[in-house]
Amino acid sequence: GWFVALVLLLVLGGAGGIAWFNIQLEENAVQDDVSQRLAGTARSKAANLSFWYGSSVQGQAERLLSADLFRLFASEVNDLGDDIALLLSSAPAKDDSLAAKLPLMQNLLREFVNFSGFLSARIMNVRGQTYLATEGTPSALSLTQKAAVGNVLESGVPLVLPLRKGEEGLIMDAVFPIFAPQYISGTEGRVIA
Repeated sequence: GWFVALVLLLVLGGAGGIAWFNIQLEENAVQDDVSQRLAGTARSKAANLSFWYGSSVQGQAERLLSADLFRLFASEVNDLGDDIALLLSSAPAKDDSLAAKLPLMQNLLREFVNFSGFLSARIMNVRGQTYLATEGTPSALSLTQKAAVGNVLESGVPLVLPLRKGEEGLIMDAVFPIFAPQYISGTEGRVIA
C-alpha cells in the first residue's frame, strides 16, 4: 500500500511539475508576443508622431520664425537689453519705434496661431522676458517650461516637452529658437529670441 501510494504521489507530482513547466512556457511565450506587438505599435505611433511633428508643427513654426520680419523685430527687441518696459508700455508710440510695430507683430502672431491650429504662442527675448503673445496676459511658465526655454536659447535646437493635460485636453509645448537675420553682421547663427 505504501509503495502504491508513493508511486501515485510521484506520478501526480511529476504531472503537476510538467503542467507547471508548460504553463510557464506558455506564459513566457504570451508575454514575448505581447511585448513584440506593443513594441511594434510603439514604433509605428512614434514614426507617425515624428512625421506629424516634422511636417506640421515644426514646419509651420519655422516658416513663421524664419521670416525676416520676425527675425528683424526680435533682433531689435534683443538690442533693448533688460529694459523692454518701453516696448510694452501703453504710452503713445512714435511711428518709427518698436512699440509702434508691436500691434502688427501681435496680429501676425495671432493669425499664424489661428491658421495653424495652435493653442497659443509667445516670443521671449534672450533674458526670458515675454514681449509678444497671442494671449492678453500670458500665463507664467512652469519650471519645466523655463528650463526648456533656457536650453533652446543656449543651444539653438528646438525642443518638445512631454504632453501635459490642460483644460483644452492634451497639450504639447514646443520651443523654437529665432536666429538673428543673416544680413546683420556679427550675429549670424546667434539665437536672439
